[in-house]
Amino acid sequence: MSRANTKNRREIAWRIELSLCMNEIDPPAVQWAAFVEDPITMFGKELIRIHSFYHHLNNFSKDRTWKRNIRLAHLISCWDSIFRYVGGNEVYLATEVPGVTLLFSSINLLNKVWIATKAIMVFGEPVCWYLPIKVKVGVLNEIYLSEDNIIRLLD
Repeated sequence: MSRANTKNRREIAWRIELSLCMNEIDPPAVQWAAFVEDPITMFGKELIRIHSFYHHLNNFSKDRTWKRNIRLAHLISCWDSIFRYVGGNEVYLATEVPGVTLLFSSINLLNKVWIATKAIMVFGEPVCWYLPIKVKVGVLNEIYLSEDNIIRLLD
């Protein structure tokens, strides 16, 4: 690749520095992807699509623990289903290692992306991160996944 090509790519590329800042995760890692469409829309469609299946499973027992586990399975499977829309080579792993961050760059010309993680269990409940990001070309966009911006799927 020529130097001119490299310079042109750098001028139109946006970069993300992603850091996982959660001591409560064991192991301290979470899978994530950058989406060009809002994952919440995909999540909502999936919740509706398989609602009757989980509703049917929920009727098998009156036990509160059973019902909670069915609800957890429903939410986690629906949230993680959004990752069907990205290729396996576009799913990344963020780890909570002091001083280590993940750099990601793209020449996608959109100025808005959504960073989303797969659901994990923290504090005994399913959580994920979902961050709409307005990326700036030629600038390192710093993103921190922490308890401050965690999404509790049961809420």
